[in-house]
Amino acid sequence: LLITVNSPLSQKELLARAEEKEIRLYSTDALYMNKALQPKNQLLLGFPTIPQSDFEKIMVTLKNVWELT
Repeated sequence: LLITVNSPLSQKELLARAEEKEIRLYSTDALYMNKALQPKNQLLLGFPTIPQSDFEKIMVTLKNVWELT
């Protein structure tokens, strides 16, 4: 699942904050040969590995850790 995040945080910061909550996301680096075209606010989520019952909780957790307060 490709996620586009509306945030001023860098891709590395978004990934690190997710990892702190034990949510593994992946960079989109491998998808772009021309890195200048790579959106800095997109991440990959391995959707098939997430039980459907946990998906909403994970999305809420990501929203919370990515918000700037």
